[in-house]
Amino acid sequence: MAAISFLIDSPQIASTEVTLNASISGLTTSSCNTDGRCFLEGTLRQVGASKYFGFTQNNLGSWIDYQSSPEIEYIQNNFFDFSPISGTWSGQLKIKFSVLDSEYKGPGDYEIKIRRFSGKSQNPSGGSNILVSRLDQTIPTPTPSPTPTPTPSSTPTLSPTPTPTSTPTPSPTPTNNPTRIITYTPTSPPAKNIPSPTTILTVSPTENPAVLAASTSAKSSSTIPLFSTIVGTLASIFILILRFTKSRVE
Repeated sequence: MAAISFLIDSPQIASTEVTLNASISGLTTSSCNTDGRCFLEGTLRQVGASKYFGFTQNNLGSWIDYQSSPEIEYIQNNFFDFSPISGTWSGQLKIKFSVLDSEYKGPGDYEIKIRRFSGKSQNPSGGSNILVSRLDQTIPTPTPSPTPTPTPSSTPTLSPTPTPTSTPTPSPTPTNNPTRIITYTPTSPPAKNIPSPTTILTVSPTENPAVLAASTSAKSSSTIPLFSTIVGTLASIFILILRFTKSRVE
């Protein structure tokens, strides 16, 4: 059984891309997947370092990031593949790197190597020889963002406080007290109490009809003198009243 030979040479570096020639011989049916495909992954590593990095362009032109232990399905669906004829294949392979990758340390010597996968295991089935090439891409120094200078805020101009104008206190207007006029009204002398004539009614007890009948004739004879006496008395009282009234008027 012949040994598998895997050689790479003639690296062409353009900026961050590396194009190289590859040739493989001595492959058997067990060297590839059941569908007859084999798979390749390119790697970069700074000389003396332990970790690989980089991207490999697949058959569709997509750049596949380096995977240390990729899943089988991932290998079959994403890695660059080829189908050997009579156990051999030759062609070109492209790899590239990013200056922002933590494993890229700036300009210097880097190892280039291709790993071969059968597509039936996560582990590589073999690898190519190692080429040492110089990569000259510099790592850009991050430009510090300028610190914005705070614009001083304008100090507000204080308006002068107006001096309060004193308002004169109005003098009280003197109030003229009204002159009180006292009018003397003579008081009438108190009225004299004029005794009212008192009428004396004499109530005689009711006499027995028999007696009243007997005395009726006797009283009739004395009626005339009694009447004259009453009229004289009333005339005297009337004269006294006139005199009293006349004296009041004077």
